[in-house]
Order: sequence, then C-alpha cells, then structure tokens
Amino acid sequence: MNTIMFDELVETANEAASQENWSKALEYLEKANLCQPGQAGVFCGMGTCYLQLNQPENALQSFLQAADLLPESADVQYNLGLLYQLSGNEEAALAAYQRAVNLDNNHWTAWKSMAVLYLHNEEWEQGVGILASIIRANPEEIDAKFLLAQCYELGEDYNSARLLYEAVLKEQPEHQEARAALDRLPLAVPSRPFNKVAIYAQAGTPGEQRMQMVARALTSQDKLGHLFHLFSIDHLDEFDHFIFSQPHLAGDSMNGILACLRAKKTYGIDIDGDYLQIPPSHPAYRLWGPGNEQLNTALAFVLKEAAWVSVPSQELARRLHGFARDVRFNPPTWDRRDPEWRIPAPAHTMLQVGWIGTQIERQDLLSIREDLMRFFRSNPNARLIIAGDQTAYNRFVSLPHQQREFKPLSSWKDIPRVLAQFDILLVPWQQNVFNLARSDQALLEAGIRQIPWVASPIPAYTTWGAGGLIASNSDDWLTALQQLAVSPDLRKQLGAAGRALAEKR
Repeated sequence: MNTIMFDELVETANEAASQENWSKALEYLEKANLCQPGQAGVFCGMGTCYLQLNQPENALQSFLQAADLLPESADVQYNLGLLYQLSGNEEAALAAYQRAVNLDNNHWTAWKSMAVLYLHNEEWEQGVGILASIIRANPEEIDAKFLLAQCYELGEDYNSARLLYEAVLKEQPEHQEARAALDRLPLAVPSRPFNKVAIYAQAGTPGEQRMQMVARALTSQDKLGHLFHLFSIDHLDEFDHFIFSQPHLAGDSMNGILACLRAKKTYGIDIDGDYLQIPPSHPAYRLWGPGNEQLNTALAFVLKEAAWVSVPSQELARRLHGFARDVRFNPPTWDRRDPEWRIPAPAHTMLQVGWIGTQIERQDLLSIREDLMRFFRSNPNARLIIAGDQTAYNRFVSLPHQQREFKPLSSWKDIPRVLAQFDILLVPWQQNVFNLARSDQALLEAGIRQIPWVASPIPAYTTWGAGGLIASNSDDWLTALQQLAVSPDLRKQLGAAGRALAEKR
C-alpha cells in the first residue's frame, strides 16, 4: 500500500513540477518522503523545488542528503556546486564541480561552471584552459565558445573574438548576445604576416605532448605552428619551416625530411634520447639503436643536415654536439591549462607506490624487483600500482592480490590521471649510456602532482635536486621506501618541494 501511495505522490509532484507549480510539487515530495524516507530521487526533487522557490539553504540540505545516498552521481555534485556558488562559498563550489567532472568527464555544464568561477576570480589561465579543452573535446559546445570569445574580447584579441562569435552564430543564428558582441567589436585588426611552421609527432606519444607546447610557443613568437601526425607532400607549398619529433621512429617523417632537403626547406628535429648509443643489452637496441644499422645511419644523417636539434636533457645536448650543427637544450615543460593535472587524488586507505612504463623500460623496473618484494612483504598496507606494461605487472603476481594493481595506459594523456593515484613514484634506471642521457620529465610530472619519488642517480635527476630521494643501490631503495612509508610529513614536504620546481617550468 505504501509503495502505491509513494508512487502516486511522486507522480503528482512531477506533474506539478512540469507546470512549474513548485510549491505544490514540494508539498507532495515532502509527503512522499514521509511515506518512504531516504529516497535519493525525492531529495533531488525537493532540492530543485527549494531552488526554484528561492530557498537555497533548504535546497543545499536536500542535495547534501541526496549526495549521501548517491555518492557516484555527477549531477548531484553539480547541483551542490551551484548551491555553494549561490551562497558565496566558491571554494566548496569548485570542489563540488571537480567531483562532478571526476565522476563524469563529459559533464560539460560542470566544466563550464568551473571555468566561470576561475574567470570570475581573474584566474584567466585556468578558466581559458578549461574552455579551450571543452571546445576541443566537444566542438559543438556553443556556451564554451561564447565564453571564450568574451575572454578574447576582454584581452583585446578582437580577431579571435570575432571568429568565435561568428562560429556561435553559424550554429545558432538566433544567439542575440553573440550578434550584439559582433556589432560592438572594433573593425578587424590586420594580421601581421606569419611564418607557418609544420610540426610532426606520432599520435599518443610523449613527443606529441612536447610538440603541442612547441606549437603554442611559436604562436606567441609571431609564427603559426600546426601540429600533424603524418607528413604530406602538399605541406611543402603551404609551410615555411618544418619540425619533426623523433623522426627515426616514424617512416613518413624520415620521408618528409628527405622531401624538405630536395625542396631546400629548412627543418629542425626534436629527439628525446641518445639512440645512437643504445647498448646491446637494451630492448631497443635492434629496433632503434645501433643494432638497426640502416636506421642508425639515417638518423645520424638527418641530425647532421638539420638546421637545429632540440633535446630535453643537458647530457644529451652535450653528446649530440658532435653530430649536429646547432643543438639546443629545451627542458620538459607542462600545460598549466590542462584540467587533467587538477584532478584530486581518489580516496584510498593503502599506501600506493606506482611505476609507469612500457616494455622498453621493463628491465629497469625489474632491476629493483627483489627490493620491492622485500618492501611490500614488510608493509602489508602498501600497494604496488604498475601502469602501462602488463608483463611487468605479471612479475609481481606473488604479492597478495590486494597489494598489487594494474592500470592500462593508452597514451601520454593518461599520465595525469594515473599519477593522481600514487603516493610515491618509482623511477628506476639501469646505469647504462642510454639511460644516463634521459630527461627529468618523470620528476617534473611527479612535482606537478606533489608526489615524492624514489629514483636512480642519472644526471638530470641529480640536477633536479628536490622532491624525492635518490637510490644508488639495493639498500638505498629499501631504505628510501621505508622512510617515505612511515612519514606522511616527509612525503608532504618532498611533494611541496617538487611542486615548487615544477612551477618554474
């Protein structure tokens, strides 16, 4: 009987709400709540009614009760954010919007609300970054385009503002605010001539991330950088300069360089490792190293002919000076506008120690396997998370199931989300000539997330100098991990030091 009465009360409330009779809807929802207490949908409905009746305090309490019953609901978290924002509690609002997008990464309304909050507080970089990310992911998002156009207008970039307002009107001709904005904009400012630069990187690779930053930097230098995943012969007529990331790993890039040489077009190369000196014991020796003589010879040739070569470590720059005419040290950087770096750490009770890598780095991790096994056996509240290489994970299956976890890694874009789950980052490297030329990319990423690390003593890491502990031998690894395991304060202190260094990049 109670169920029938409850359903009738809810149906009556829904009919009243459809007619915007919020008082009547609330009345029947309150009766439904008395009939069957603790129904999340009833609390959400009551919260909506209170909001429409201009009773935000009561609305907030209703949605808080709904959140207790539906902790995985992105919509409930969004409504909490909205109510916190209405009450002036912007910090709580931002946290609620962040929870909403963590639960549903495509909750565009929550993303837009976050962006508006940042813009309201004149945190332009974060707000504009979120809006740009929304538009990249969902090109039909009109509200985000309009908000971004307003940002450009405020920054007196009238050409960009005009393009976005026109894009809004193309999709929604009745958008009166966009039409009014176009009418008030000054006449278009003539653009200065730009050098057009074609940039090439394989999709999903760290090189793609690095080249995205290069394209952005070029645009700020009166050049136009366009990022491509594949070279096309048509680009020779369209672009003035060319940049190739890791060309020896992509056959079309090597063909592109040869086409540039024939057309007498200048090109630069960005390369992240000393592939000319990979040792025979390394798994990449026969793939990209001296074990592939034809590829190694081709790489040496395109390095020699390049107008310049950029590298992410000083040690690599020193080595390549004998192979290229102009070698530039260009350290790793990061995009502060990327909302993925602001994802809060998921709640967990165990100490989570993580490693990220592929089959190429597998032997480096396995070189400290016994040290890790000793650590986890003596710390049953610690969990090993391995991201990327399933085979490496399989070498630790003798650990109890609750002490190990595997995370797939499809591209570099997954790294911020994976790192968010770590309390300590492992960065082991065998001391060979190839690894000694690596960059500080991993420590930069740990610093962004304020994660302490334990790492091998390669030059880039000892130069970085803060945020973690260096481990030179087996005893060092075990000691460093034990130190961090027993001291949350030390982890926090090192994480803050790493973040301070990351902010300088």
